[in-house]
Amino acid sequence: MTNSNKALGHGILVILVANIINMVFSLVTNFVLPKYLSVDTYAVIKTYQLYLSYAGLFHLGYSDGAYLKYGGKNFSSIDKHELAETTSTMRGFQFGVTLIVLAVSFVVQDSLIAAFALGLFGYNMLGYFKNVYQAVGEFKNYSRVLNIVAILNFVGNMALIAVVRSDFPYAYISLYIFVDILVWCILEWRTYKVLDVDVSFLAFDFHKLIQYIKDGILLLFGNLTSIFLTGMDRWFTKFLLLTVDFAQYSFAVSVENMLNVAITPISVTLYNYLCKRPSTDKIKKLRAYVTIFSVFLVAAFFPAKFIIEIYLQNYYDAIAVIAFLFASQIFYVIIKSIYVNLYNANHQQKRYFQVVLIVIVVGFLFNVICYLTYHKKESFAFGTLCSAIVWYIICQIDFKNIALKLKEILYIAFQLVAFLFFALSFNSIIGFTGYILVTIIFTFVFMKQEFSELAQMGLDYICSLKRKHC
Repeated sequence: MTNSNKALGHGILVILVANIINMVFSLVTNFVLPKYLSVDTYAVIKTYQLYLSYAGLFHLGYSDGAYLKYGGKNFSSIDKHELAETTSTMRGFQFGVTLIVLAVSFVVQDSLIAAFALGLFGYNMLGYFKNVYQAVGEFKNYSRVLNIVAILNFVGNMALIAVVRSDFPYAYISLYIFVDILVWCILEWRTYKVLDVDVSFLAFDFHKLIQYIKDGILLLFGNLTSIFLTGMDRWFTKFLLLTVDFAQYSFAVSVENMLNVAITPISVTLYNYLCKRPSTDKIKKLRAYVTIFSVFLVAAFFPAKFIIEIYLQNYYDAIAVIAFLFASQIFYVIIKSIYVNLYNANHQQKRYFQVVLIVIVVGFLFNVICYLTYHKKESFAFGTLCSAIVWYIICQIDFKNIALKLKEILYIAFQLVAFLFFALSFNSIIGFTGYILVTIIFTFVFMKQEFSELAQMGLDYICSLKRKHC
């Protein structure tokens, strides 16, 4: 293996391990909360988390500007004094924004907005540190943030359910706010020790603030509109259907989000790699590998369905929603891992923003048409799948230099049909068996060479690790 492939493989492995740990705790949390909390309480918690997904808007792109500035660099080569000033400016900026939003919450007398204001600071500061770690390839530190947050949230949730036996939503929301603030304090202390520079904790560079916002605002809007696109179905469900429908749909999204355990290692490490400008052939190979990975990844739907069949029958009506959301991930995994990273690595934030705006409009129309056709929550999930397909097609238009081969098109099309057929027509065990067998057949028919190369890379990397520890 080349040094670049070794570094890429190591980064993916480090974050994969972290995400597996994260998944274990998140899996238990995502299935326990709806089991022991009332539907209304669960709906309030999910509404808060939906609000928090838009917290990035309140740094106006500053964090994204730092992400672009340090992308592809090594931590040892960056100016430590400048990084300390960048961090201090972000901290002061977010503290001021938090006070403003908190004041607004008192004016409108909305407790959920007040909770959002308090959660905003820690959430955005953690996002900033994760952006910097991702950009400079500090994947171990990135992984630690994920693990600490997941473990503390898990322990706190279990204590509230098993010990306190609380059904008060703001107890759980307060826990999430406290955990983010605590982890942020740990990161600040660690950063202060590592950087070891004479920069005041209250230092604030207004020029740097404006410059980073200017550099990152298009990427921010692109990312936020992407979040709005993927959250649009929940807003439709919240406003047009019953509370129980919103709770079930939010549960489906929580199950879908568990796929991040496998998606994040790919998308995070590939940004740093693509910033180094690999050849077109290497990018095509990467996309083929990610495509194979994505069709096997969605098989995780069937174990989730099995748990619902046995353990959470009250949420069985969410099965079809989960199936459509998982199917959309066949496309989103490739989009996020390859194409979004290419937009950012090539400094095409303006085009990225335009594309996501187009997809939002298309997604809105899909959701309206689907709802008018079928007044059920499943219509919004199907609209999300259609939006993912449109976005994937637009990416092919924007990156003609890495155009899809016919076999890749057929492979994805057949896999999509196969997944939906087995997911919606059979129980979890039969569906899983059938889908895996068909996937193996299709992979060897259409992607045999790429699959063999991917398997060989994995074996080579495992062998290199064994030699290293011997």
